[in-house]
Amino acid sequence: MAAFHALLRQAEIGGSSTLAQSIDDIAQHSGHRLLVADFRRALAVMQLKADPMLLKALGQAGAGAPGEVTVLNDAQEAGYRSNCDSIIRMLSDGDPWLSTTHRRLYPYLDL
Repeated sequence: MAAFHALLRQAEIGGSSTLAQSIDDIAQHSGHRLLVADFRRALAVMQLKADPMLLKALGQAGAGAPGEVTVLNDAQEAGYRSNCDSIIRMLSDGDPWLSTTHRRLYPYLDL
């Protein structure tokens, strides 16, 4: 995936290849101008390593009945909040508006 992003980025900068033209076509027809940058941010989130302690707790909870409430201890909750904060920072990429928007999706986090 990282190699594919590098290829997209190179095409975006170079501007004359078939791939570069495809990126431009997608942007023109969809109105989405930040395709390569968005892919980079999504890739960063996919590469994020979750806290093993949190994964274990959530994995055990997943074995329960549908709609079952999962209660985290303080350390697990801190790991969860940290993970959410990392995702928000990666997706927002320094854009204050995006950061605020993403954080408002999780008002209970009080990040």
